[in-house]
Formats: sequence, C-alpha cells, structure tokens
Amino acid sequence: MLVCEQITRQDLNTVSKLCFRRLKLPVGAIFAPARQACDSTLRVLRYPAAIVALLVLATHPVNIRAEDVVVVRSTSGGPPARATGEILEYTGKQLRLRRSGGTISTIPTSRVIEVLTEWPSAQVEADRLFAAGQYAEALPQYLEAVKVGDRTWVRRKAMAQAVWCSRYLIEIARAGDLFLLIVRSDPATQYFDAIPLSWRPHEPHSQLERRALIWLEDRSLSSARLLGASWLLSTNHRGQAMKTLRELQQNADFRVSLLAAAQIWRTEVATAAQSDVDRWGQMVEKQPEALRAGSYMVLGRTRSHQGAHQEAAIEFMRVPILYPRHRTLAAECLLAAGRELELAGESGLAGHLYREIIDDYSNSPSAAEAAGKVRDSSD
Repeated sequence: MLVCEQITRQDLNTVSKLCFRRLKLPVGAIFAPARQACDSTLRVLRYPAAIVALLVLATHPVNIRAEDVVVVRSTSGGPPARATGEILEYTGKQLRLRRSGGTISTIPTSRVIEVLTEWPSAQVEADRLFAAGQYAEALPQYLEAVKVGDRTWVRRKAMAQAVWCSRYLIEIARAGDLFLLIVRSDPATQYFDAIPLSWRPHEPHSQLERRALIWLEDRSLSSARLLGASWLLSTNHRGQAMKTLRELQQNADFRVSLLAAAQIWRTEVATAAQSDVDRWGQMVEKQPEALRAGSYMVLGRTRSHQGAHQEAAIEFMRVPILYPRHRTLAAECLLAAGRELELAGESGLAGHLYREIIDDYSNSPSAAEAAGKVRDSSD
C-alpha cells in the first residue's frame, strides 16, 4: 500500500497549511508535489506526514522569499503604515499586494513611500556601486538584475536605474531605448522622470541622431516621438521635430503634452516676451513636480536673454537644489547660474558654484569649464 494511502488527505492538508503559514507557500505548491512523490517513490508505511513534507521540500525546491513590506502614506495625516505580503505588481497607478491570508489589497502608487523586498543580488551590488558614483560599473549589474529578476516590477525598477546610469555616462541612445522598454511595459510608469530629453541647444552625434529619427517615427508610442523630437530640434530635422511636438501638445498623456510644450519653448528663448515667461511659469506649476527640471533650465535661459541675470540664476539653481538626481543637467545649471551671478556682479558667489561643480560633479562635462573659471579668477 502506498504511503499516501496511509497518510490521510487531512494530514497532507495540515502539513500544507503549516508550510503556508511558516514558509508563505501556497497550499498547492506542497500538496501536488507530495501526491506525486507518494505515488512514484515513497512506499514506506511508517513515515509520518511531517517527514513526507520535508522530503518533498528537499526534492522539489521552491523559491522561498521573505515577505515584502510596503510603507504607505496615511490619508489622514497620521504616521505611515506598513503592509506586508507578496507584491504581485507595482505600476505607476497602483501596487497589488497579496496578504498572508490570500486576500489581495490595492494601494495607489501615490501613497507608496517605500518598498522593502529581497532584491536580486546583482541589483544589491548595482545599488552599492551607484551610491559610490561608479556608474559604469553599476550599469552592467543593473542589466544583469533585469535579466535574472523573476518579477516584472522588480525588473522595471532595475531598468530605470540602468537608464540613470546611461544618462550619467552620456549614453543617451541606450538610455532612451531602455526608458521606452519601461513605458511599453507600464505606460503609467512612476519612473517617467528618467526620460532622457534634451534641454539645451546642441547637435547630437550621428548615432544619436539616427536613433532619434527612429524614435520620432514610432507611431505606437508617444513617449518615443517626444524623445526623438527633443533630440532633433538642433538638427536638419527641426521642422519635422516641431510638427511632432505641436501634435504631442494634444496628447492624452498629460506628461507628454506638458513636456512637448516645454520643448517648444526651447525654440523661443531668444524671442520670448515677459508675458510668455510668466505664462510658461504657470504651465510649469501644472507639470508633475518630478518632471520640472528641464523646464526650469529653459526659464533660466530665457530670463538670461532678457538681461534678468539674478532671476535667471534663481531659475537655474532650482535644478541642482530640487533635482540633484539629474546630475548632468544640475551641473550645467550650476555653471549657467555662475555665469549669471558674474554678470550680476556677484563673482564671489559664482566662484562657490564653480567649486561645487568641481567637487560634486567632477565627471560631468561641465567640470572642465568650471575648473577653467576658477583658474581664471585666481590669476
């Protein structure tokens, strides 16, 4: 007689429920392998149910993960709450959490403060390197985390970090492609601030220009067209880029429409009237806070053209103060703010900003010019 005929269904259910409570495994993950093991290999009558379960776990390894923890903002102004369970999905709209009892809770992403989970080892190492400013070393680790991750939302987070690394390394074509993969997976993504748009007038290199043309022609994704138009404004494709941006101003995704409008401002910096700047400032306030960095740079450039140097410096300084994660843009804005302060007769304050670039943004393209400014002031 087979052992599973001696061990009652109630015994197996008891063991399965124990494993569910202690190991957070679904009942089926234990019961089905146990039946299979009993039918095929175990024929010893005296084995108790607990030993059967242990043998099953030993011969049928299951990926056991500690519970995820979600820190949630209170709706009544109270202290944050902590919810535990298994995160099934985490998008720009909501987080779905399966509790220990099997019930599924839905939490708006706007209320999620932090997520604590067992990250892939590659991502843990990547985070360490990223925190140390070793972006070239962190990038392949994040890409490895994307490859080995077993949950989609975890892979998207690793990919977003890979976008930031690529941006810091001035690998815009790679950054753009990775960003668009995130948007295709989650159109409402909470990582939209990683979009690598251009905010200053400079012509992209040939490889990036070719990639931008591909993005521009992608009718399936408005974010791709926005990205392409952004990098083509300073090329021979300016007319096509402007046409696309005007179309995108009517896009249903308000993030795309507002950023498309801000990109058009780039072409009006030298001709904008004070009323235009006031209107733009009001439109910036309508943008999600996380997406305002580039718009502040455009406002700073416009005020500079109008000769309002102190006001321009203030607009530029918003970026390194409020958006330090945009490292390349932050360094450029510090440099621009320094120039405006010099024009306003504040050379001492300008020198402090140049030294900040040298100290905190030494790997940025702006660092060499800042170093030259400091040398010139000491001669």
